[in-house]
Amino acid sequence: MIEPGGYFFVVDEWRREFGLEQRIGIDGTFTEAVSAPDWQYKDAEIIFLSLDGTSIDYVCLGRRGYRVATLKHRVRFTRFYPFDPPINLDDLADEFTQRLRPHFVRTSRGNGRRVPPATWRELIEVVTRLRPESAEVISDLQRARGAVKRFTKSRTVIEERDAVNVAMHISGMNERDLLGWNPGDEDDPPEPFLAALSSAEGYEWEMIEHDSRVFGDWRLVESNLRGANCFRRGGRRLTVLNVNTRTVEKTLGVDLIYYSSRYDSYALVQYKRMLRKDGETAGYRPSDAAYAKEVAAMRAFERDFCDADGGALRAYRLHPGPFYFKLCEADSCTVDTTTMVPGMYFPFDYWERLVLDPIVQGPRGGVRVTRESAERSIGNAVFVELVQDGWIGSRTSRSNVIESIVKEWLSNDHSLILASCFDEEQNLGTRPE
Repeated sequence: MIEPGGYFFVVDEWRREFGLEQRIGIDGTFTEAVSAPDWQYKDAEIIFLSLDGTSIDYVCLGRRGYRVATLKHRVRFTRFYPFDPPINLDDLADEFTQRLRPHFVRTSRGNGRRVPPATWRELIEVVTRLRPESAEVISDLQRARGAVKRFTKSRTVIEERDAVNVAMHISGMNERDLLGWNPGDEDDPPEPFLAALSSAEGYEWEMIEHDSRVFGDWRLVESNLRGANCFRRGGRRLTVLNVNTRTVEKTLGVDLIYYSSRYDSYALVQYKRMLRKDGETAGYRPSDAAYAKEVAAMRAFERDFCDADGGALRAYRLHPGPFYFKLCEADSCTVDTTTMVPGMYFPFDYWERLVLDPIVQGPRGGVRVTRESAERSIGNAVFVELVQDGWIGSRTSRSNVIESIVKEWLSNDHSLILASCFDEEQNLGTRPE
C-alpha cells in the first residue's frame, strides 16, 4: 500500500504556544480550524507538530470534523508523543528542509498542503533515525489511522472506553493500560469495550462475588455480566465490570457507577451526546422518554436517600450528591485516542437549575444545552481529582436504592460500567462504617 503522506503543523502565534502546550498536558487534545481540501471528513492523519517553527515537538493523530468556517474544518489533535528533546529543524539537511517548508500548515492562516508521499517517507526516516524510540510510536499511529471507524455503533464502545478511563484516572491507574485496546479489523469495534483489552481477565467468579458484596446483593451483575477486568497499582486494586442487557447496536448510551472504598462513596455518571444539526453548534436536548425516566429515578433516590454525616473526616464532602451528567460532543467520540473524551460534568442539582434557565431555552421553549449556554461546568481533570480525593460523591449508600437505579438505567437500554476501587490493606469483604 502506498504511504499517503501526512501533515506538518506549525504554531506561529507566540501567544498560543504556551496555551496549546497546557491543553496537551492537561486534556491530551486540542482543536484547530484548517483548510485542507484533500483531507476527507472524519479521516485521521498523522501530524508532526512544531510549537515554535524551529523544532519538531510532537507527533500525533489528527481527525477532521465539521466545517467551522468557509472552506475550513475543525481538526482534533490527539495521541501526542513528545520528542525529548525536540528535533531541531536545523539538524535536518538544508535541501530537505527547503522541500518540507512549503507544506507547513501554519495556525495563523490555517492553510497548507499535505506533505507528499516521497517527502513524508523521508521525514519519517529522518525522525526515526534521530529518535529511534519513536519508531514504534509512529507505527502505532499508522495502525490507529487505518483503524478509525465511521459507524454510529462505535460511539457506545467509545463511551464505554471513556467510562473505564475515568475510573482508572480516579483510581490513580495509568491510562496507558488502555493502549492494549485493539479495535479490530472489522467495520465495528468489538463489544463490549472491556473484552477487547489485552489485559482482560475474563469472568473471574471470585471478583464477581466480591463485587456483589461491595455493591449490595446484586444478582443482576452476575446474570448480565458482559466483561470484567482487574487492575492493580501499588496497594490499590480496581475492578471494572461491564453490565449490559442488550447488544451494543441496541444500546442508547453508557453510564458509570464508581465506588471508592477509601471514602465509602458512590459517584454515578450519565453520558449524554451533544449533536449537531444544519451547521449549528453541538448541543444536547433533554426531551426523550428515557431521559424523563432517568431523572425521575434520580429524584426518587435523592428523596429516599438518607445523607447522614457521621462527622468522620473521610465523610466530609463539598457536595454530597452522587449523580452527574457528562455531556460529550458526538464527533469527539472517536476510536483513535485513548485519552478521556472531552466533555462537561454537571452535578444533578445544578443540572436541574440549568434546564429551567432561559439561557438554554429556544424561542419555542425547547431546551438545548451547549458549551456556550451552560456557562460553567466541571472538566475531566477537576472531576477526577474531586472524586479521587473524596471531595464529591455520596457519604453513605443504600444498596437496594442503588440497585433500583441500576435496574432503571438498564431497562432504558444503557450499557453500565461498574467500577470499585480498594486499598489492598483493607478487609475487602467489609465496608467501613
